[in-house]
Amino acid sequence: GGGGGGGGGSDMMERHDGWDIPCTPLDASFVFLGTASMAPSTTRNVSGNAIRIGSEWIIVDCGEGTQHQINRSKVAPGSVQRIYITHLHGDHCFGLPGLMCKIGTSNIEAESSRIVHIVGPRGLRNMLRATLLTSSTFTPYRFRVDELWPTPNTDAGVEGGGGGAAVGGSGGVAKVGGYEHFSNVFTLPIHPSEIEGINITPDNDGHDANDGHDDGDDGHGHGGTWELPPHPNPVVSPVSDAWRVYAAPLSHTVDSVGYIFKERPHRGAMDAKAARPRLITDENKEFQRLVGIKNPMSLLGQLQRGQSVEIMENAQRITLHPSDFIGASKAGRVIAVLGDTCDSRALAGLAYGADLMVHEATNAALDEDEDEDEVIARTISHGHSTPTMAATFAACCGVHRLVLTHFSARYKGDESDESLAIMARISSQASEVLGGDEVMCARDLMEVSIPAKREYINCGSHTTMPTGSVVVQEAIERVERERSVRSVRSVRSVRSVR
Repeated sequence: GGGGGGGGGSDMMERHDGWDIPCTPLDASFVFLGTASMAPSTTRNVSGNAIRIGSEWIIVDCGEGTQHQINRSKVAPGSVQRIYITHLHGDHCFGLPGLMCKIGTSNIEAESSRIVHIVGPRGLRNMLRATLLTSSTFTPYRFRVDELWPTPNTDAGVEGGGGGAAVGGSGGVAKVGGYEHFSNVFTLPIHPSEIEGINITPDNDGHDANDGHDDGDDGHGHGGTWELPPHPNPVVSPVSDAWRVYAAPLSHTVDSVGYIFKERPHRGAMDAKAARPRLITDENKEFQRLVGIKNPMSLLGQLQRGQSVEIMENAQRITLHPSDFIGASKAGRVIAVLGDTCDSRALAGLAYGADLMVHEATNAALDEDEDEDEVIARTISHGHSTPTMAATFAACCGVHRLVLTHFSARYKGDESDESLAIMARISSQASEVLGGDEVMCARDLMEVSIPAKREYINCGSHTTMPTGSVVVQEAIERVERERSVRSVRSVRSVRSVR
């Protein structure tokens, strides 16, 4: 099954979530490698993203030409350890075989122990095997492909949805476009460089990705969420210990998911001045010597790592706990990267309070003679979103920063006055809903910093919605009642109220 990302501790370890994470968070940033939908233009490449956490690069989607974009960016190919694919439309995955060739290095010894972990919807494994085997392509490193599968009793439905309601679909049918999903029909032989992957279902690891809240079907045709396993080799991917990765289904014309990267809380600073006088007394020095500890000050390190320690004080054995000397933890960051979608509410609980949300905004009502409701209806019928839709969801999730991407070829991505004016209008449509200045329109090679949080939390707590996705669901439905989109009543993922 797809296990969680946290490591275990010994019986002596008094574990509080975040205390085994360093005080200083790793630097993080987000690079847009491609911001166009469907096909590249002269100013935008198709979808591709890169997340830098510390020295590791993580790729999310890899449309054709992504390796060219990497050449123009600061992404280090040899530092790519993980790749996540949101869905199997070509503008999000056709560049993956080429990228797998590019990220191999000439250091044979290092590559022999390297594992590239790839995650995506069902069918990704077959796609890669077919491409690499038929082209006689071999990688110097090993790779593992894990697939996201819906629960057996709630298969993805006609034309996908990744466990959620698909556009024009009817749940419970293991078919796509009238045919059985090809992943149920055939399996290609394993690639020589491949490690056997796993099929992850929303509940096959026993974890609840919503931190204790219901992640089952919400009554709107949305399936559960997935907690993804850590990197197969955490030694070369230390990010796996500090960040957990989740996925949730989105409504589109094929299986589509959004990925949520959640950083664990960072432990507070040790108050060594308070602990030192109690450790260096003659009474405790003698006690520690008898139990084999030459330097009582070494106990500070154990406290810092979350371990309780025993000392001798006033002729009594006293237990000192980490919470006595370690300050409040700092909350971890949350990054939400959504694939193509016209309804994202299954992801709401995981994305709540996100520091950065990357959301598609394929079409917008910009012409004077365009009716916004008609544009929304047309966009939804193709499984996509508008700036208003993206901002509505972001606002309901309490997102701190929203970056729009996946633009139609009509919207250029250069620095011309015309292009900048169009992007400003698109951004303003979202800002009117979301409020504030934290809305941006992505351009190719744009980098967004994701600074560490400054606020403190009680050790062991998480930043989550109090009631899972219910609050967001109700807020979205309220907006939908105010904006009745009558022409898309047949779209099951939107509940219009006349």
